[in-house]
Amino acid sequence: ATPPFAVVADLDVLCSAPADMIAAGLADLQARRCAASDWRLSSMLHDEYFCILPFEMMRDTEARCQEQAAGIKRAEPEAVETLTAGLLLSGFSMVVAGSSAPVSGGEHLLSHFWEMTRYAAGRPTLLHGLQVGIGTLLATTLHQRLRDWDPASFDWGRRRRTYPSWE
Repeated sequence: ATPPFAVVADLDVLCSAPADMIAAGLADLQARRCAASDWRLSSMLHDEYFCILPFEMMRDTEARCQEQAAGIKRAEPEAVETLTAGLLLSGFSMVVAGSSAPVSGGEHLLSHFWEMTRYAAGRPTLLHGLQVGIGTLLATTLHQRLRDWDPASFDWGRRRRTYPSWE
């Protein structure tokens, strides 16, 4: 997508947004670490382009958002301003990378899946960022399990024998 020429972010309007919208913004921003893991892994496994600059761009703002999470929840202007800066930097990082990889990985795929299935069923979707937050919890749990997993200890034959047939 073509990045915008300008963004207008009125802090009074942002601070008066519904609490779940502010939480969705923070959850979406916090997905960056999970997306970074996915992008780095894809780079190692599939020789996909990887650039560290998008992560360096966002590191300080992301840390400040974590420190100010309680203020973000209370919609304090300074904290919401930090969150807004982080979300804008998130967009800039995609421009630098030429893709959404720095901020969107498996956690976003889960959110998009849930959005599509709910839409297909004629049901309303939840806020994208809140779904991304749930996807981040699931994806990071999977990342940790994969990191701690020893493939040599896995009984592939038993797994094949006990796996249900396609029929």
